[in-house]
Amino acid sequence: MTYSDAVMTLAGWQGGEGIAVYCVDDPAQTTVRLVEVSEKFSHDPSADPFFMAFRATNLMPYRTEIILLHPQDETALHAGLLNLPTGWERAHWRLVAANGATREGARVNHGTWTQRNTAPGR
Repeated sequence: MTYSDAVMTLAGWQGGEGIAVYCVDDPAQTTVRLVEVSEKFSHDPSADPFFMAFRATNLMPYRTEIILLHPQDETALHAGLLNLPTGWERAHWRLVAANGATREGARVNHGTWTQRNTAPGR
């Protein structure tokens, strides 16, 4: 399985109705990093984003890291009040799934979290 195949497979598994899935590309292509944004996720401005990590397996031969965010967290992120894990480069984000459908190669504007928000990220 190639890195691109892994990204699209995980996006398909993780996505669903009302969930936008972004890939934060790993230049070394050893870890698939996904950010999932949905109204379904809780929003607590005093808490760090919910972060999960999984080791590589026979089914998914890449380490996987996932962050769950509520759309209101976008404002905090762009204001510098919400931090991402070390090593996540916003300039490499890509929208890969929305509402359960994967979108191979759909680019996100330098860290823009959702299609409705067109302000460039940092």
